[in-house]
Amino acid sequence: MGSEQAPRCPLCGEGMRLVATDALDGRERWHCPRCQHEESRALRWTLTLWRRSSGSGSHDKYREMGFRSRAALRAWMQRHVQAAQVTWFERERRVSAVIGAGGIVP
Repeated sequence: MGSEQAPRCPLCGEGMRLVATDALDGRERWHCPRCQHEESRALRWTLTLWRRSSGSGSHDKYREMGFRSRAALRAWMQRHVQAAQVTWFERERRVSAVIGAGGIVP
């Protein structure tokens, strides 16, 4: 199986089965055996780094990066990012992190 964890069907909650992997397109296709729902998901994990705007409570997008696995993304963040807030979106295979005072460490 290509993913660390099989997704749950959004319609019935049943565990979905991996039916195809398209490395060229960068997606996996999943099928629910109970309700026949199908969906695709990205093979890569995406990290979006945000920085706080000065003076306002909003955030500006700083950088977006892709990783082959969740473990690779986590390891990179532990080595390079001092984050104030991290949110994991498991289903969409993406992570959103607000850069803290230390920012990005080379």
